[in-house]
Amino acid sequence: MKSVINYSTQFKREAVKQMIENDYSAIDVAYRLGISTRVLYDWVRAYSDPSHHCIMDQALKMEKTLQAEVKRLQQELKLAQHERDILKEAYILSSAEPEDRA
Repeated sequence: MKSVINYSTQFKREAVKQMIENDYSAIDVAYRLGISTRVLYDWVRAYSDPSHHCIMDQALKMEKTLQAEVKRLQQELKLAQHERDILKEAYILSSAEPEDRA
């Protein structure tokens, strides 16, 4: 069972500040602080100027789009590697056969 960590308000505000004022990405900030990007976006909504909320919504959508693209590319890479392995095996088998052609 996961333990719940209660972060101080100051810690949350500093995390939000890193994202908004220092232009660090949510992924970078979340990774460095050991939290999820979802938690960080929740903190941004709670501790930032309301004008930043629209920006955060756009960032969340972009992050989801990028995650979907990464997943698609990983699947595409897996397929390409599988095809490469098949071709490699076919090459090995064809070069190992004796040449009975006259």
